[in-house]
Amino acid sequence: MPETEFGPALQKQVVEWQKKHGVNDNDPILATLELLEIYFRYRQPPPSQSAATFEEFRGSLEELDRHARKFNSQSTELIRELRTIPEMKKRFASYRAITVFVIALLALIAGVLVGKFLL
Repeated sequence: MPETEFGPALQKQVVEWQKKHGVNDNDPILATLELLEIYFRYRQPPPSQSAATFEEFRGSLEELDRHARKFNSQSTELIRELRTIPEMKKRFASYRAITVFVIALLALIAGVLVGKFLL
């Protein structure tokens, strides 16, 4: 297993940080740091992958840009639609009042017709 070059230097910096901030040895952040150190120490790059070429990197950046533009346009459209909701509520409130008035008028007419022709 390959050893990292930054192991002793990292440990020295961690000890200095502990002394500076008064952190105990059993602190959870130090356990997390140890796990990360173990991960990076024994992590090996995949054998089949090589470094990305400039063209691949540029292509991925262009694709990211395309997706970001699409996301931006969709989020702008969504925000625009969400801003119209209060206006729609006001419009529907006026339609409700008109609807109640029309239903009351039709009920009155129906009652008059029932009273006149059936009674």
